[in-house]
Amino acid sequence: MYCTTASWETLQKAGAGLENEGQAHESYEVNLMKLLPRHILQPLLMLLALLSVSATHAGKRPEFKLPDNVEAQQVTIWSEGSRIDGTLWLPKNTGSNEKLPVIVMSHGFGGTKLKLQAEAAKFSSHGYMVLTFTYRGWGESEGKMVLLDGMPELDENNEGTARVRLIRRFLDSTDWIQDYLAAISDVEGHPQVDSKRIGAWGTSGGGAIVIWSTAHDERIAVTVTQVAALMTPTGGAKEFSKQRAMLAAREGLEPLMKDTIKGLEANGSINFSKQAQYDVVSQAIKIKVPTLLIDAENEQFINTYEGSRRVFDIIRSHGSTPVRYEVIPNIDHWGIYNEGFERGTNLALEWFDTHLKPIK
Repeated sequence: MYCTTASWETLQKAGAGLENEGQAHESYEVNLMKLLPRHILQPLLMLLALLSVSATHAGKRPEFKLPDNVEAQQVTIWSEGSRIDGTLWLPKNTGSNEKLPVIVMSHGFGGTKLKLQAEAAKFSSHGYMVLTFTYRGWGESEGKMVLLDGMPELDENNEGTARVRLIRRFLDSTDWIQDYLAAISDVEGHPQVDSKRIGAWGTSGGGAIVIWSTAHDERIAVTVTQVAALMTPTGGAKEFSKQRAMLAAREGLEPLMKDTIKGLEANGSINFSKQAQYDVVSQAIKIKVPTLLIDAENEQFINTYEGSRRVFDIIRSHGSTPVRYEVIPNIDHWGIYNEGFERGTNLALEWFDTHLKPIK
């Protein structure tokens, strides 16, 4: 981790405008309704809708102010050769030799680390080190690129000059998983982190990343998700994914970057060629750590009984693994960030305090 200490005002200024970064980019749209039969289109519309909700949300977000007992540091994380933009939140007045529990947070599709600042600061004010970051291709983070003129001439150091196109605002679930695991690896190396007390927290599309990572990475000791974008690919969705994978293999990623649906305000596109490989719910059987799943009572984008509730039932079938499923009443998907903010973050803190904070 490359880390610089900066005032909160400096961090805010550096990140100004990133909340609405998707509004300025050139939009590629394709009317999937005309291209696909209903049995294939319906699950794809559900997927993109539930992922896109993290980009914007209605209602008033609770006003954010950095707590007096929290310090924020700008950090750089490396993921598969790309620099990832992050912020490390540190509780003040802790001894240099004191080992702290850490929470690694995961934002949703269309968001950046700035979307998580209120939650991160609240968690850190209660004694947790917290790492927020922006996934590759979004905000200030680097990402993949395409060589427009093929391979350049290289010198003895494999250095050369090339004309490139950066791949931006393009959700690739496998890349996001690697970014999340890289964030864990990065913070695990911090001298004050207790590597046996690493917590995972994710929202919406980022919640799905957290569930997958928890199932596959034994370093995660406790998990919390809210309004997680969990669904099982259907036969129709798998067939479309197969078609897009063939197109990507033959023509590159450019055609796939046109896969947006007008009116959903997704502020980006999705690599549907990867979705058939990304059955998160089926991985829940591998989760053996305390897990809290939070849903909204009036969730409008996904069948929660096939998502978080199903994951809850799968984990509960283990018998001994602590798991809780909580539905916040009278809110929809947007509400978790607004009127449901206090309830959602308090539930998360209660879970982390019970299963992560005590020194074992």
